[in-house]
Amino acid sequence: MLIRLTRSFARSVKKTVLFTEAKEKADDKKPLVKPEPGKKAVQLQDRAWMGKRYIALVDLPDKLHKSAQKVFSGRPSKTIKEWGYKTAQILTELHGLEKPQDITKLKPFATTYELIGPRTPVKELKSYRHERLPKIIDAKMVAGEMEIPKIVSEKAPAVSLKYQEEHAIGYTWRIMPGSYGTVYRCLSEAVTRLPNINPTKILDYGAGTGAGSFAAMTLYPNTKIVAAVEPSKNMRTIGKKLTEKLPQIQWYETLANLPGIGDEEGLFDIVLCSYVLGEVENAVTRNLILDALWHRTNKLLLFIEPGTPKGFRLIYSIREWVLNTMTREEANIVAPCPHEGVCPQASDKHDWCHFSQFASRWPKAVIGKSPKEMPTDNEKFSYILLHRGPLPRQYLNNEEEAETLQEKSFFWKRLVHPAIKRKGNVIVDVCEEGKKGRYIVSKSKYDKESYRFARKSHWGDLWPYKFTTKNIR
Repeated sequence: MLIRLTRSFARSVKKTVLFTEAKEKADDKKPLVKPEPGKKAVQLQDRAWMGKRYIALVDLPDKLHKSAQKVFSGRPSKTIKEWGYKTAQILTELHGLEKPQDITKLKPFATTYELIGPRTPVKELKSYRHERLPKIIDAKMVAGEMEIPKIVSEKAPAVSLKYQEEHAIGYTWRIMPGSYGTVYRCLSEAVTRLPNINPTKILDYGAGTGAGSFAAMTLYPNTKIVAAVEPSKNMRTIGKKLTEKLPQIQWYETLANLPGIGDEEGLFDIVLCSYVLGEVENAVTRNLILDALWHRTNKLLLFIEPGTPKGFRLIYSIREWVLNTMTREEANIVAPCPHEGVCPQASDKHDWCHFSQFASRWPKAVIGKSPKEMPTDNEKFSYILLHRGPLPRQYLNNEEEAETLQEKSFFWKRLVHPAIKRKGNVIVDVCEEGKKGRYIVSKSKYDKESYRFARKSHWGDLWPYKFTTKNIR
């Protein structure tokens, strides 16, 4: 009798555990949808929707597919992919020579060569391969890790790429989809949190083949003019072919071809600068670009760099430039920083601030694909979105004074790492002023909405609730 009771109890416990696990998995799969304006949605659910800044997958628009077919036609797929791999290899060498370090005392916008010195032994360098670049390029790539480039000699390493026609076409195939995804992700933050900004003019500096311009037009379809500035003639030629069905996108060689900043026509509501500063040859030129773009900005200025230690260092230099040279009435940070205080990631010798975005590659209808070729890119990037003028953090004392969810979101912390999801609890790492916070969101100590949001959270989301447990970091 006792044995039967024991077995019955064990079976009931097992059923309860299995039911609980199945319910948690089902809850994780329920999407967080935007509340319909005609219905009275629960405030907590609205907060969850606003906090979800992560985009699962960014697809290239159909208009771009048809234009890309013309660019790739007439050339063998194998040749185009070889060009793409070689272009990616060069960019890997440009962005993958630095390791995480305390960058708070380094020279702003310094080049890698200035930091490592001309005689640094090769064994002291560590290459951090960018995720958007291929795992296997040629014989130099072994087991997914690139051999450290032997450029640390008497000569300074190359810091820029002179784009030839094969580079431009290879860039379009291998790198453009990921660039489109990151610009789309970063601008979508402005679309959701700053809905009053409806740009009519956009400037895309260092437009490449037009990925940023296309993303801007997708999110802001009513834009009248997109000025795409690209110094490289070959990149500009490919970009014109890709954007021929969008007459709003106008191509220029330099900023000097645009009207002056003294004229209203020389100012733009949104200015983009993606994957540019890392290829600029010296710190002085980087400062000049930053100053010139800011003076042409009416509302928003966006910088994006690869998600490497070098890319984050350049973004940090921009952050310090904004906070140290201007008042909060002049300029502020929209994203990713949830505060204007000390950056906790800058002094970390083992980590740096970057995020992830999946983007679809070109489909088979555009260019031939092998069965083993991945359909998506996992693009790692660092970025900063600046706003001219004050934000809710400047004219409100706390979240309670904010009336809308958009205003409240400027007081929420941001997840700086993927959440660690375990049975019954979730560990989240967030950025706080002067430090990084790590909190255990458990099912027993948090309400249902907070715990559900933690289960569904992703890298880069905002945390819209209050933490009821202590920081364990």
